[in-house]
Amino acid sequence: MKKHIYKMLLMFAGLQPLAASAGTLHPFIDVLAWRASETDSAWAEITAPVLPLPTVTKTVNHEYLTFHTRPGLKVGFLYEPGDGYFDSTFYWTTYSAASSKNIPLANHAIFSLFFSGSPFLSESISFGAYAKWQLALNMLDYVASHPFHPTPTLTLTPKIGVKGGTINQSINVNWFDLIYNASENVTNNFTGFGPTFGIDAKWNGFKNFNLVGNITTALMYGRWNESDTYHRPAAPLGIQPAATIYTNMDKSKLGSLMMDYYLGLQWVHEGQSRVSFNLGYEMQYWAGQLRWMSVQQFPPLGDLTLQGATCGITIDL
Repeated sequence: MKKHIYKMLLMFAGLQPLAASAGTLHPFIDVLAWRASETDSAWAEITAPVLPLPTVTKTVNHEYLTFHTRPGLKVGFLYEPGDGYFDSTFYWTTYSAASSKNIPLANHAIFSLFFSGSPFLSESISFGAYAKWQLALNMLDYVASHPFHPTPTLTLTPKIGVKGGTINQSINVNWFDLIYNASENVTNNFTGFGPTFGIDAKWNGFKNFNLVGNITTALMYGRWNESDTYHRPAAPLGIQPAATIYTNMDKSKLGSLMMDYYLGLQWVHEGQSRVSFNLGYEMQYWAGQLRWMSVQQFPPLGDLTLQGATCGITIDL
């Protein structure tokens, strides 16, 4: 986080020469408190009990990993040329999250729901597991916009732009047996770019307070690089040989839909410089982001949702 803050300060220092031009420069920083969630994110199946045999009644559960609220940053600037031309906005969004879960050894059988570690290929079952899931989003946006004023208190700003970046996900699992420990690493890395369309709205309800909102849609050309590596060491006394199973579904090129929604309040301070403070709720929806290679015939398509509070400051230079 400190490294990102240093980068932002250097960027703002570099923007000072632009402020001397005819237009107005509005650098901004938004601090994000978002929570990630994803559908079809099951990674293990638990069947219990295993003993005694035969057991008539068994329960089968799927295990999921749940993310908690984590910080992120959105930093950039808006440039208003002041001559009737379109405004330009450029910004970078970065967000990362991690989650883990431990299933202790017990009287249950655990099966990997991923392709390489599935019992059909690995011929292995486990009695305990530890999984760690990591997600990292980095996006760059350029937006051209022009405001309109249907009424003195209402401002509507249609916008069009380009979005590009990456969403990298990985899950590392240790599978525990009574006599050996196996490991599995699954990656789901997305790279995409495409046009964005949207509209911003601002209503001046009371003095220096504004109600602001926006909605944006991105239609992105995307590429997914996916891999699944399962490794099992040799069991003692040659009971079971060592095995490494690698599955790759590289460069899957498909379209991706993203929708971004924001609603919040803005307070404007008029002093030597005009400073705006924003606080609101934002949600990003990424359709079909999760494409684990599972034991099913077709890979599941899990939708990614990022949502939470967005708090920011904008300064007029």
